[in-house]
Amino acid sequence: MTQRFFVLSVLLLSLALAGPAAAAIKGGEGSLTLGAGGYVFDGQEHLHAGPELLVRLGYDITEYVGIEGSFGYVNTEATRRTKLSGSDLQAHTYLYRADALFYLMPRSTFVPFLVAGGGVKQEIGSSMYGNRTSALLNAGIGAKLFVSDNVALRGEYRQIGTTDYAQHLNYEAAMGITWYFGRESRPSAAPREWTLTDPAAMAAKRPAPVPSPEPAPAAAPTEPAVEIKPSETAPVAEPMVQPAAKPVAEAVPPAVPVALADKQPETIYPSTTIPVVRKVVVVGNTIAIHTSAPVSSYKTMTLEKPARLAIDLFGAVNGMTEKKVAVNQMDIKGVRIGTHPDKVRVVIDAAGSRLPPYRLEKSATGLDLVITY
Repeated sequence: MTQRFFVLSVLLLSLALAGPAAAAIKGGEGSLTLGAGGYVFDGQEHLHAGPELLVRLGYDITEYVGIEGSFGYVNTEATRRTKLSGSDLQAHTYLYRADALFYLMPRSTFVPFLVAGGGVKQEIGSSMYGNRTSALLNAGIGAKLFVSDNVALRGEYRQIGTTDYAQHLNYEAAMGITWYFGRESRPSAAPREWTLTDPAAMAAKRPAPVPSPEPAPAAAPTEPAVEIKPSETAPVAEPMVQPAAKPVAEAVPPAVPVALADKQPETIYPSTTIPVVRKVVVVGNTIAIHTSAPVSSYKTMTLEKPARLAIDLFGAVNGMTEKKVAVNQMDIKGVRIGTHPDKVRVVIDAAGSRLPPYRLEKSATGLDLVITY
């Protein structure tokens, strides 16, 4: 059995060194564990210690508490012949358990835990008791080591107490591999930026307004001709005073709607005093909210189910076309941007059931959310 443990340990250690360490316990996720180990019986049961195979199906309720159901099989032999065993010393033990796990450092790559629970142990072929079923209680310690976002190595040690018409104390040590399912992949993403087109550059693309033709000046009125007969003396015509022509007002061309050469969905805000949310940048451990002018007033609210942080930027306007920005690092799932009549709301969504520790700072370019752990 010692040789089998050595081979299994080398295999699990190789898997741990082969993959990049990544995630931690997040809560709200299921898992499957396949493991192997050794099981030691009480001396009064007259059974040899034997190898054990384990299958565990678990669910992490929160990042600190999980539940688990497991099945174990131990292949063993009786230490002596009795009337019950006869010449066949082969014996089999089956363990059915339901346990609770308490994680001590759920946000780290190495997660120690405490485990306790109960169940049933069934022995078949025991030289001392024949076939019997016993109630059991077990408790122990263990740890998970994440080798990728969805895979962890697991090791644990337990003491198992059984009782029916006799009481016994057994010991179990096991190692295994745990797969998490329903967990989103979280690749390390390069910083992404969403920018608003420069208003000056967009204005330069506008076509010049087409002037409308000026109307022709109005013609002066003509006087009717006076007919002079030969027998009549031509009257002396009094000079006619032409009324002063009214100045023709210069025609104002009608307003022509300006169309952008390249149609852009975002709104242009020419004022430099109104903070315009231009982009969201993730650099290192900081989520930067860039604005065109300093943010003079803001308010934060911490919300749950799901865990999130809401930041209201009063007097600001939204200049981004994207409503969601994926982050997928530092226990932050992403950023959402919402528009309101008097403010812009920026929501930071946590990847798990709690927000990581942070601080919010004003900067010359907007606001910086700094993750501090």
